[in-house]
Amino acid sequence: MHEYDLIAEWYATERRGPGGVRELEHLIASLPSGASILDVGCGNGVPLTRKLLEAGYTVVGVDSSPRMLERFRTNCPWTLCICAPIQSANLEGQLFDAAVAWGVLFHLPHDEQRKATAKIASVLKPGGLFLFTAGDQDGEKEGDSMNGVPFHYWSFSVEGYRKLLRQDGLTLLDVHRDAGQNVYYLARKMTINIVEESMYSLSEHVTIPIAFEVERVLDVLPSSDGFDFTERLLDSGYVKDYDALEHPGDWNRFDTSKWNLFAAYADRNRVGGAIVAIDTPEIDLLEGRNDLAVLWDLRVLPERRAQGIGTALLRAAEAFAARKGCRELKVETQNINVPACWFYQRQGFVLSAANRFAYPTLPDEVQLIWRKRLAGDGR
Repeated sequence: MHEYDLIAEWYATERRGPGGVRELEHLIASLPSGASILDVGCGNGVPLTRKLLEAGYTVVGVDSSPRMLERFRTNCPWTLCICAPIQSANLEGQLFDAAVAWGVLFHLPHDEQRKATAKIASVLKPGGLFLFTAGDQDGEKEGDSMNGVPFHYWSFSVEGYRKLLRQDGLTLLDVHRDAGQNVYYLARKMTINIVEESMYSLSEHVTIPIAFEVERVLDVLPSSDGFDFTERLLDSGYVKDYDALEHPGDWNRFDTSKWNLFAAYADRNRVGGAIVAIDTPEIDLLEGRNDLAVLWDLRVLPERRAQGIGTALLRAAEAFAARKGCRELKVETQNINVPACWFYQRQGFVLSAANRFAYPTLPDEVQLIWRKRLAGDGR
């Protein structure tokens, strides 16, 4: 933040109290030896980053103030620091056991706080902890100036933060105030366990709703290098429920003996599942091939979507298909399921076909066929 560049020298001499140290000590007590910690808004590194380093942890600091980081490099030499807002910081390939953000989030407008928490959640290991300070009343206000420099503050309510964290796959564990009236939040990233089950678990699998709201559709047009996509907002939305069109109980008309079902559990609760079909001649999508698998079904609880569960299920499905000697994974979706289309594209699938006439009773829907070559396919 530009404001912290203006007060960097003043801050180094006037703000040297032990703020946040007590809460940090509680966090440290729950971390494994040698844990990696992301220090968001690390500032000049005193006292929190230094405390973490003294405890033997590996720390990566992130701060948007170049002037503050000049002092950080002096106070915490040999410690990696990144000069960028956390929302855009390059942390690719890194995962952390914990993250700390003391005195940071309330400087960010609401939309930027959403981006910041999403970014932090994305680099936490399953079960990782996130300790941060923020307000507890929804809104924004002009705060007290520091060394004559004015600051503006934004906050959600406690319930607002609880909802925001949950959207990012984090569970709020504790909220409390310290003696200085700073409000601390402690959250934990949920642990996702993928369990390989048989098709006998189908009745449990279908308890996860697959319905979704359709507010936009994809207009798909052929191009020189494949297809071009354009999102189009509908005049009025509606709910699409695949199970209402074809109940999963009807799948017993196929020989599913070689199919596999994966269940996703988050904190011991069933939150999603996936089914992979292979070697089933009566399934047209399989093209009569024994080296092709079809992702027949993928579903996640509505309140748990966009939290990495679908990705974990897809990885399990890919691994299963590869073990069975499949070179390719195929999935069918429709242009009305925009989130699914973007999801498969992000996961490395390529759109191979778009059929406007696949569903005679649903003339507004376009069948989209996505394919992904599996690891080990050298073709």
